[in-house]
Amino acid sequence: MDKKLPFKDYTVLNNNLVQSLGCSDAYRAYVLALTTDKKTLETDTTIEQLATFVGESSSNYIKGSRNKSFNDKLKATNEVTIIPFKANGRDRNKYVFNQPPSGGYIRISRKFYDDWNHLSEKALLGFILKLFSVAEPHSLFVIKNMRQLEKLIHMGHATIRKYMKQLELLGLLQPIENGWELKIEGLIIDQPGQKAIRELINLLDRLYASHEDRKELMPAYLKEYEYYRNRNFEGVENLGNLLVTLSCGMTRYPKKEKKQAPSDIIIL
Repeated sequence: MDKKLPFKDYTVLNNNLVQSLGCSDAYRAYVLALTTDKKTLETDTTIEQLATFVGESSSNYIKGSRNKSFNDKLKATNEVTIIPFKANGRDRNKYVFNQPPSGGYIRISRKFYDDWNHLSEKALLGFILKLFSVAEPHSLFVIKNMRQLEKLIHMGHATIRKYMKQLELLGLLQPIENGWELKIEGLIIDQPGQKAIRELINLLDRLYASHEDRKELMPAYLKEYEYYRNRNFEGVENLGNLLVTLSCGMTRYPKKEKKQAPSDIIIL
């Protein structure tokens, strides 16, 4: 990749922007955001330049008989302000992205672009950003049910399933017990602070007590939590990561392989 491209190491996208746009446009917005100033979140990248960065025709950004222009779609999200100006006698636009609200944004590094921009289906890359925007806080776990996903990312059931299958085949999405896990480098996770860690411990304490009071079978993630809690989390290198994983109903230790019983072993 040409190092002279006006790209930052990472960019921030507001969840509402990603979820409101179609998949292809969500990816285009990400690439455009990579060219913005770190502090002001402004860029004067042209549509022609953006199309070149994404690797597609600029005709995809122009208004057609059945679709709005890329600029019109950005405006409709209320997350990007487009300011016309003239430069050397030519009409240009300045794009100003809204500052990210607390807890309502995702961070994506340039590595995501470098690793995957070669894919011809840009909609699949935008779909990844949509899934990341609805992942559980501080994680790559998506544990929303299908009805919730349809509503949050504004997509139909069949299309969601189709894209998920494609991501699974690429090894970028892994089904888990209660949802899916994104397996993609370049999606940046914010580590929980001390306040969030205390809240996660309180949440897991309540879940554990609830199962115990009702004499219900203790799920594996709460058994693992009990193990670490009883040892005061001694030896845990990343407490935040552990607590987030457990709070999503996941466990960190691999399942033990079932050993073959002596009676099952055949001696020749």
